[in-house]
This record gives sequence, structure tokens and C-alpha cells, in this order.
Amino acid sequence: MVKTPTIDIRSQCWLFIFVMVDLFSKHWAIEHLLSRSVDILPGWLSLQLAFNHGTAFSMLSQSGAYWHMALTGLNALTILGLAWWLFKYPKHSQFRQWSLVLLIAGGCGNFFNRWLHQYVVDFIALSIHGHNLFICNIADIYITFGLMMLIYDQYMINE
Repeated sequence: MVKTPTIDIRSQCWLFIFVMVDLFSKHWAIEHLLSRSVDILPGWLSLQLAFNHGTAFSMLSQSGAYWHMALTGLNALTILGLAWWLFKYPKHSQFRQWSLVLLIAGGCGNFFNRWLHQYVVDFIALSIHGHNLFICNIADIYITFGLMMLIYDQYMINE
């Protein structure tokens, strides 16, 4: 008899919480930043609303509907693959489990925006002495940290 792995309920709860935090933050940004920006650390960090029709750093933002559909589909497949990896094989280290939860949550937050609105809401603007670097959102932060944790786990912890 083959034993099927159980799905870790904590991972599901944190995943839900992270997605809700991201979606709420984007909704808040649309409600409060539509006509203004807010300096948090002048010259370094501000909140300003942007609608990203592309991928990271607005790449492919001028592309047509075909690219938008392909990007949305790739986003969905990536989420499904990561979720399968997390829940099909639940014997992950805590570090890897957290990295996968962050990656899936970030992917879901941006996927829902892209699927429902054809754009992703960005609102966290980072600068260096007033020179704009990029604008991101909470989901992008999840993805960045999740990816860094996954790479660290793969190459530094599991040598």
C-alpha cells in the first residue's frame, strides 16, 4: 500500500495569509495612492502607484494580448508546479518549506492581479538619493526572498 503524503495545514494557512496581505496591500494602494505619493524615507523609499502590464521591471509591458496570455499562463503553471513540489513531497526542511510558501504566495498575488485586471499593482518605490531603481509590491518581495532562500537551501545547506 502506497502512503500518500499529508498536506501541511500550517503551510496552507501561511500561504492564505500571505496572499491576503498582498491583495489587501494592493487594494489599499489603489484606494490611497491614486492621486498622490507618500515619502517614507525621502530619497530612498516612497509609496507611489504604478500599473505594471509586463513582468519584472515592466519588461514586455508594450506587448500585445498574446504575450499577456502567455505570461499569465506561465505564471499559473509555475504556481502549480511549486505547489505540487510543496504538497506532494512534504518532507522539506523548514527553510525550504518557507521558501516555497513565499514563492507560491507571491506568484498567486501577482497572478490574481494579472488575470483579473491585465496588470499588476506596484506601489513600493525604491530609490538611491532620488534616482528611481524600481517599483514593486509585497508579492515581489515574497518572490525575491523565497527565491533567495531556495537557492541558499539548495546550494549552501544541502551540499
